[in-house]
Amino acid sequence: MSVETLSRACPNCGTELPTSESNNGSVIKHPYFRVNLSEMKVYVNGKNIGLTPKEYAIFEYLVKAEGVVTNVEFARQPWGDYGQTMNGTKVHISNIRNKIREADGRDPIITRYALGYEIKDEKIIEREQARAQQADNGRQIRGY
Repeated sequence: MSVETLSRACPNCGTELPTSESNNGSVIKHPYFRVNLSEMKVYVNGKNIGLTPKEYAIFEYLVKAEGVVTNVEFARQPWGDYGQTMNGTKVHISNIRNKIREADGRDPIITRYALGYEIKDEKIIEREQARAQQADNGRQIRGY
């Protein structure tokens, strides 16, 4: 699956995350991962997490999307399988999550119940870090 095919399939995608030129191709940088569009690989902590071609296509589409991507949107892609949309998407997203968690322990994908999936943006990450800090402070005060 080429980047051009994905771009044509999602004309409104690709403006949310910063890209930079690296190895003669674009790289999408996120606090949890890096997507090398020319290599069609996802790196977590500097290591390729080994996504399958379909997992990569789903993850790249999700990363480029602005907000929630529904299962119907996934099915409309050239690589989509409308007959197995719900279950197929869940399985691929689960596999992607497991590979990222193995490499980093964090999950950048949010499930929006009855809607679809989206990638955590910087604001969500900052809120999670602030909550974790508050919880740590509370434990320190109570002596845990």
